[in-house]
Amino acid sequence: MDKPELVGEFLLRKRHLGPSHASGLITPASFDPLIIDTVPDILTTGHIHKLGFKMYRGVNILATSCFQRMTSYMQKLGHHPTPGFVPLLNLKSRQIKVMNFT
Repeated sequence: MDKPELVGEFLLRKRHLGPSHASGLITPASFDPLIIDTVPDILTTGHIHKLGFKMYRGVNILATSCFQRMTSYMQKLGHHPTPGFVPLLNLKSRQIKVMNFT
């Protein structure tokens, strides 16, 4: 995936953190804790090992990177990680700068 921030946008559009589970609860609670009731100011995701960010309807979406270089497994899956890049969000201006630790 070359644009991991699109995953965050998809989750916001569906208003659910696990949209494939929306048809049934995954916990024994009487409510679904993965529903996004209140629109957040910031949504951050991970796991893809690729940096990405965007603004979607007033929400900063951050897809964080990692510090792990490409593994043979990532290569097999076609992932192209961006290790060592960290997004810095200015909470006052909501602008994002990227710090490079490589």
